Amino acid sequence: LMAKAAARWDAGYPRVSTDMQVERDALQNQIQALEAYAVAHGLDLHLYAEEGVSAKDTDRPKLQELLADVRAGRVCTVLVTKLDRISRSLADLLDLMRLFDAHGVKFVSLRDSIDTSGPVGRFMLHILGAIAELERGIIAERVAEDMKLRARQVEWGASPLWARGRG
Repeated sequence: LMAKAAARWDAGYPRVSTDMQVERDALQNQIQALEAYAVAHGLDLHLYAEEGVSAKDTDRPKLQELLADVRAGRVCTVLVTKLDRISRSLADLLDLMRLFDAHGVKFVSLRDSIDTSGPVGRFMLHILGAIAELERGIIAERVAEDMKLRARQVEWGASPLWARGRG
């Protein structure tokens, strides 16, 4: 008796971090791009869509489900539309790539033209991962500066709208 080969598929990971992106069809646009790529390349695509979840770390329900399937040997390829959809942390990205490598999983980022089956793709992944981490840091810095500015405005007597007209 021959054991039936375990089913393997290609995983698409679309992600949006805000409800506004969900409303703007950003998630649907990613899904369409992943599906078009899968059709063009004859892939058996299974989607792990994540809505309203930041990529600041890997603690995301659908990503964890995808990683469990990778560890179980069920995934051939992981597809994303853009590198920052899977991670904005270079350390996390490199950990994910080590996991994918250990399980023979290819990683493809459509817009970044990354395919980790070759050395140039792996190199580009490192460069673009570092850029995604830099962008996250810049955004965090801007938000912190904006919060400080708002706090100073209150200190300088620029009263909030709800406090005006009372006295």
